[in-house]
Amino acid sequence: MIGRQNYLVLHKSEWDRLRRKSNPDSTDNKREEYFKALNEQSQKWMKLWPDTVQGRVYQLKKQKTIEHHKHIQTVKEFVLKKKQYDTADAIKRAKEQIFADSCYGRQLLSALLESKTLEERDLQLKFKKELNENISKIAQSNKPKSLSLRDAEQMEVDEIINISRRDQIAKEVAKINIEMFEMKKERRLKEKEEKKLELEDAILNNEFLKKYTEIESKLAYQEKEEIKEYEAENKKIKDFRAKREEQEELKREIWQKYQDRIRNREKAVLYKLHHEKYDSPQCQKIFKTIQNIEKKKNNKYDEFIKKGIERWLDRSYKREQKEIENKTSLRNERKLLDEENKIQAELQNRRRLQEIEKCASYRQCILPKGCGAKKHESMIKKDVPTPSFLLPRNKQLEDLKVRQTEPTPWSALKPAHEQFSQHASKTLQECRYKNAARKVVDNYRRVNCLDSKSLPVSNYY
Repeated sequence: MIGRQNYLVLHKSEWDRLRRKSNPDSTDNKREEYFKALNEQSQKWMKLWPDTVQGRVYQLKKQKTIEHHKHIQTVKEFVLKKKQYDTADAIKRAKEQIFADSCYGRQLLSALLESKTLEERDLQLKFKKELNENISKIAQSNKPKSLSLRDAEQMEVDEIINISRRDQIAKEVAKINIEMFEMKKERRLKEKEEKKLELEDAILNNEFLKKYTEIESKLAYQEKEEIKEYEAENKKIKDFRAKREEQEELKREIWQKYQDRIRNREKAVLYKLHHEKYDSPQCQKIFKTIQNIEKKKNNKYDEFIKKGIERWLDRSYKREQKEIENKTSLRNERKLLDEENKIQAELQNRRRLQEIEKCASYRQCILPKGCGAKKHESMIKKDVPTPSFLLPRNKQLEDLKVRQTEPTPWSALKPAHEQFSQHASKTLQECRYKNAARKVVDNYRRVNCLDSKSLPVSNYY
């Protein structure tokens, strides 16, 4: 009897339904999780919509967080700038302190003090000279004058001039006092107005804050109410969807039962037809003949595979024997080569011993003949480099040019020289008598092998 297989093709939805029927708990849980994920995704999408309450709330929160992050970033930048400025200022002050404590800083400071003392001495001498001149003038004015009519008239004129000058000075002083009083009044009035404006600004700010807080509280209350309404609507929609899904599921089950009945009937009819057709004696004979043919084919194939395996085994055995023979032949050849090398090495050693005995026999020669002379010649140095100071003048000049073109090695002296030149220029600018400061600059240049080009100092002359 030849069996024929029957295939039943199902749609994906039908297969899912059958699986759900076999495991109702797991399928219900999966459906709930799937719908929950969809609901959460829709909620996330609704937050991004600008025309919904959630979207508006989400946007406001996002704006607040962005502003908060911006404020934090500005504060951090300000703190970093302040730290950098403080560190740079501290480094600058430390450098100045180190230079002030150094010998050249003290020398410059002493030169500045010397110039200032000389300037003060000049001013004292000048003041003393002016005092002497004023004393001489007062003494001349206090001398008794002649009682002539001309002198009396002149004295009257001088008194009138002095009185007019005093009146003028008193008027000017009164004007200045009046102006000062008016300035003070204006300042007081301005201060009062500023205080009033500050009070008004504070009152306005308080009112604004109160209104702002009221508006925020109202908006928050409105948002809460809108969220509650949205949640209630959401619940209604969920309940409606659940009822609709239950109704659809009932309809699907009824329809599925109807289709199962029809398919079962179709299967029974087809099964009867199949058995009536293929259970006849002719079909059984054909089936047996086919089985015999297949057995013969399988036997032939097995014999062919056995013969191939035996051939492969013979070939592999022959190859292994050949490899073993080759290895043995190579070992024998290597042994012969090693014996020949040993014999040659013994002969060379004997020759060397004979040469050494010959060299020992020649006692009259300074250098031994044979191998020893060659060794002595190799020990002699033929190409010894001459020192630089014994080279010719042109070669020395070329080397100097090459050294000048090469970059100078790095050293920390350049910033030190710049710092000294800055401090020296400042001291020379403040000094009137510059001889002492110039001596300090010249000494620094002499010690460090510098000149006016390599260490320029402004205000030197």
